[in-house]
Amino acid sequence: MVNGMSVNILWDADTDVSAVILAPGMYTLNFDDTAILGNNAGAGKTGDIMFTTIGASSGDTYSIILEMIKTYA
Repeated sequence: MVNGMSVNILWDADTDVSAVILAPGMYTLNFDDTAILGNNAGAGKTGDIMFTTIGASSGDTYSIILEMIKTYA
């Protein structure tokens, strides 16, 4: 759940790449078996996932639960 700000979920790399931006009021984002979320970060990608906020102010909150399965191509 995102309240009052946006949250940018990034793939870590030499130049970080945005995977998805969660907007205020979002509760669920579901990538099922037909919609694979791939790491296209390029050079220096680590597989790490990072979070940064956009437009955060006092009292804003977010709570994120990731349930993922990592596969190798």
